[in-house]
Amino acid sequence: MKRILFFSIVPILLLLMSCNRENDFNKWGDPCYSNTDTVYMSSADMQYCRYKTGTYWIFIDSVTNRYDSVAVVSFNQGFGGPLCDKSLFETHTFKTHSSYSSKSIDYLVYNWGIFKNLNKFADIGVSVTSISLIYIDFDRAVSSSNCLIERLDSAYIYDQYYKKVLRVEIKEDCTENNNKSVYFMNSEFGFLRHNIYEKNVLISQKVLMRKRIVR
Repeated sequence: MKRILFFSIVPILLLLMSCNRENDFNKWGDPCYSNTDTVYMSSADMQYCRYKTGTYWIFIDSVTNRYDSVAVVSFNQGFGGPLCDKSLFETHTFKTHSSYSSKSIDYLVYNWGIFKNLNKFADIGVSVTSISLIYIDFDRAVSSSNCLIERLDSAYIYDQYYKKVLRVEIKEDCTENNNKSVYFMNSEFGFLRHNIYEKNVLISQKVLMRKRIVR
């Protein structure tokens, strides 16, 4: 039942975030246009966003000078549906736990991107704006009115260069008390930096120091 609810809401969210322009929406690699009933994750970039149990990221917050270790505590690769008359869609889901805040966050990796706060879909009546799309296929990223996206060939973060980094700016991030968020991510290493602004004042900037990725 929960899966049916989730996959019935996702297209609405994506249509809203794609500025209602069908040509832009299709650039995301919409699997609804597939001729098969079972749709596998076709994006090579999204296929690489597989962060299994044992993965962790260690951050330092340059504003508060606090350290945080975020670990993947559960992972599942499977299929969900139905959606747009298709039978099954390949998905990856994972849950992280923060050593500093003790918060757990659910994520879903889909052909379009990575959704944060997936567990909100379990509650009937919760608005689709209860989650945030924080990463999109690097080669097919499309901005929207609430989500500004910049593709960077490389970015220097802490002490390392990272290639193919997506900078996703969410004007009102519902997963961060509706503050502005800026996420820096790539498919190879995942979370690289996360800035949070309250009334245009930087209140948090978590920068990746070390990581261990298990696929």
